[in-house]
Amino acid sequence: MVGTIEHEWLAKHDFRVSVFASQEDIIAAIEAREIAVGATNPVTIGWYRHEHPSTAIGIPDGFELEPALRWSVSVGLRRADDALVAAVDTAVAQVVEQEIPAHIYAKYGIPYFPPSGQGLQ
Repeated sequence: MVGTIEHEWLAKHDFRVSVFASQEDIIAAIEAREIAVGATNPVTIGWYRHEHPSTAIGIPDGFELEPALRWSVSVGLRRADDALVAAVDTAVAQVVEQEIPAHIYAKYGIPYFPPSGQGLQ
């Protein structure tokens, strides 16, 4: 999608880039054989596969997320005090430690990439 970090990264690395309005449009173009490959996030592909079980669209074996396109967990809090921030940090850390996101993602066939290890902030 134009203006996204992914679009900028692909263009910077000399990939020929087509412009799409949404990630779903990218997947539809692959499905219709209008393009051979597309860059979209694994969650979108996993959900598409869940909703379209007969699709040939998938994530290649051995796929590794490009580090420049990987984000950790984030939560925005409005008017939070230190106690609330600490409580949310603890809750998010427990969810990640218990591998809850990995189990949910697996249910939909989506590869899970844990937070990048910079610590919760």
